[in-house]
Amino acid sequence: MLQNLNQVPAKADDPTVVPRLSDLYQQLYHYIRQQTGSHWLPAVVQLYIGCPIAEREYLKKWRQVAHTNHYDDVICCCHNLGTLPLKTVLGVLAHEFGHIAAANAWNDSCEANANAAAYEFFGLTVHYSNDAQQLEYLDEGDIKKIHIY
Repeated sequence: MLQNLNQVPAKADDPTVVPRLSDLYQQLYHYIRQQTGSHWLPAVVQLYIGCPIAEREYLKKWRQVAHTNHYDDVICCCHNLGTLPLKTVLGVLAHEFGHIAAANAWNDSCEANANAAAYEFFGLTVHYSNDAQQLEYLDEGDIKKIHIY
């Protein structure tokens, strides 16, 4: 595990990007599993860092840093997700976990249902930033629940 998950790498090719994303993903996944058990999520959900489609979509529209439904039970992301602040990385990942849970629970993984599932099943409120990127984020209270600090 990295020493400081709050430290944000400057560039996507920084060697700490993949370990940071992996660590944050594992901690969030562990928290979500504690909240839901085996309900609403498959037995294993994997993270695919550097998915070619995610990398390509990011270059077209810099808001697109992650997606689901490309592969079953996989959250795909581009390397640039690892260069974003902690609250943003966790918000994006919580939202993507929400897509998977919403698809399993309600057979509808639209954007609104992804956030509703994150709240209902994981106890996490996904917010959106007011800046130009309008990316998802978790507030400090939710981050503390995950025990990142």
